[in-house]
Amino acid sequence: MPNTPNKMAVYIYYHNLILVPDRAFERAARCAAAYTLATPNSTRTEIIGVTFKQDFLNAWKSILDISTANKYPIWIMEVFTHASYDTDENNNINGLEFADNNGNHTLTRVDIVDLSKLSWMSKTPSSSGSKLVLHGCNTGKTTGRNWCPAQAFKDTQSVTCVYGEAGYAYFSKTYNKYEAISPSDTSIYLQAYRRKRNNSEDAVGPHALGDGKLIPPNKFS
Repeated sequence: MPNTPNKMAVYIYYHNLILVPDRAFERAARCAAAYTLATPNSTRTEIIGVTFKQDFLNAWKSILDISTANKYPIWIMEVFTHASYDTDENNNINGLEFADNNGNHTLTRVDIVDLSKLSWMSKTPSSSGSKLVLHGCNTGKTTGRNWCPAQAFKDTQSVTCVYGEAGYAYFSKTYNKYEAISPSDTSIYLQAYRRKRNNSEDAVGPHALGDGKLIPPNKFS
């Protein structure tokens, strides 16, 4: 007889077939979810597509309801979206980005602070606790601004560790080094790599685009 799941893994991705017809965000989310999907007897896995900011807020409420009703602590949450990054005096109005809905498309610092607190798995001698990973451009980068989405989630949720990208994120078919994806790839990763906008502004010559190696995410714990 199968065991009852005792924890929850959640993968949220940006869904917009008009702007992202290759479903890259979804494919990256499903690639990440493969591990927990393989252990259904111990982990309940939820994969949720969101288009608008309100969809994300609704998904958060749904996760809270499922976790509370079933007494599942959140073990893993990974979020695959666009994200904005500004270094001027208005940088508090950037954050996670969704499809525009009458000008309302950014999950800002205030929105993150206002999210209901989820029940996250605690760190114990036998458990490393819980993690939240934000796969979006500069979600873990504080340089030039006084906050970042990863830090805001860590400050307001009781999650053990939050990871945010330390640069602009790109879809790659390999984990440790950037390789362009194709429509047939099923293993897809959304992370920062040393290329294009993540390379130094004064780079010239054959290495101007960088070596493509993974830029480790910033960790907030």
